[in-house]
Amino acid sequence: MVPRIASVVEQWGAQLDLSQRRSLEMLISALPARIDAVAECGIPDVLVHGDFHPGNVAGRPGGYTILDWGDSFLGHPLIDELAFVERLSPSMQPVARDWFVTAWQHAEPTSDPARAARLLEPVVALLAAVMYANFCTSIEPDERIYHAADVLRMLRQATRSNTRL
Repeated sequence: MVPRIASVVEQWGAQLDLSQRRSLEMLISALPARIDAVAECGIPDVLVHGDFHPGNVAGRPGGYTILDWGDSFLGHPLIDELAFVERLSPSMQPVARDWFVTAWQHAEPTSDPARAARLLEPVVALLAAVMYANFCTSIEPDERIYHAADVLRMLRQATRSNTRL
């Protein structure tokens, strides 16, 4: 994915300010080390939903069903956590993050899910930028205006969430 991420940044980056472009260049060059650091957090790859948000969960306490598995893939499970949490109200985000961290610490006692989530934040934003860029390439020209801003929004989010290894 690194070459595809770099391609999207090259294609769309001219619309960002210089500091954001430099931040993205540094982030991309450090992606392999960041992915290694995520792996050191001790959480195994699993089936990732790929579009996990509250709208894809139906039911009630004790009987939830997760819908729309069309974007699923094998990968790091906290990708779903980050996508789910970002769509919640600010007051609910810490509660949901704590739930995911606690659940993974229980499942993998020697893991560090909080660190993995922090490290993955800019990666998830970059992957979303790639997804939106692919979407903009594939849709009708008159629909692109509704989604082109999403690519730039995700690239900007990647620069804001870029944490040190």
